[in-house]
Formats: sequence, C-alpha cells, structure tokens
Amino acid sequence: MEITGGREAATQGEAKEWYRQFTSRSASVALARRQVGKVLERWGYAREDIDRVVLVTSELATNALVHGRVAGRRWEVRLIRVENGCLVEVSDANSRMPQRKTPDEEDEYGRGLLVAAAVADGLGHRERRDLGKTVWARLSQSVPEEPRREPEKREKPGEREKPRKRGESGESEKPGKRGGPGEE
Repeated sequence: MEITGGREAATQGEAKEWYRQFTSRSASVALARRQVGKVLERWGYAREDIDRVVLVTSELATNALVHGRVAGRRWEVRLIRVENGCLVEVSDANSRMPQRKTPDEEDEYGRGLLVAAAVADGLGHRERRDLGKTVWARLSQSVPEEPRREPEKREKPGEREKPRKRGESGESEKPGKRGGPGEE
C-alpha cells in the first residue's frame, strides 16, 4: 500500500496539522484510522476523543473511497488541531458533492454521513481549488473529569495517632512466634 505526501507541520515545536495521501484501495481506510489514532496520541488527545475522531475519519474516508474514487487519483486525510478540538478533512478527486441519505432499517449502506454528523459538532463540504472536493468535520475535545479525591480525615484534638516505635507493626503477634528468623 502506498502512502504519499505525508507531513506534519510544526509551530513552535508543537504539531498543529498533519496529512497523508492514500491510494484507492479498501485497506487504505484501516491504515488511515491507525495513523490518525497515532497522531492524536502524540498530540495528547484523550482516548475518548481519539476514538470519536477515528470513527469520523473512517466514515469520511470510506465515502471518499466508495463514492469519490477517480482512477489514478489518491484521496487525502488532513487533521488540523483547533482550539478545544480537531478538524478532520477528507479530500478526493471527484467533484460530485456528498448527499445525506435516509436509509431504511434493512439498508446495509448509506449511514456514513449520518454517523459523522451525530458524532461531530459540525459537518460540511467544499470544492477544492485544484480538483474534487473536501468533506470536513469539526469535533470538540471532551473536558477531562477531575480525579475524585477522598475527603480528608480531620483529626479531633487529642485523637492523634501515636507514632509507633521501630519494629512495631500494629498487628498482634501470633502465639508462639517471637523474635526474628532463627530466634526462639
């Protein structure tokens, strides 16, 4: 499988944008998912956010492969780190714009844009300057929960635990067991 045109742009030592081009083969979608996951891990995204971005990438990439395929042309995935989130762009060489469908319960296909729209905060498409189109989705980062702290135990005056002497464990000794190894 061939991947070309990959780069990760850096601004002040921190990656802000990443993209890769993929060949029009079904195995490329799985490769795109893996690479997007790795990039987001490097960027420090939470697992929940990575999973959502990978899901959206997978749906948009599958659509590019199935509906946007043009012989001899590659499709591209671009991630752009934006404030409090990530922008996913999937571009292909076909200029036909995507159309959302309302599949029946029995339909096996036609849910990709619906899934992406349900997970993303925004979803859209635009023409590319040179050839084809770009379908994009914006996803916000989840706010990590603060770790729960155990309530601090407050001591009442005079209830302070006495410090133990060296060798005291605070546990009762078993009968017949005294001293260290070899002592009776």
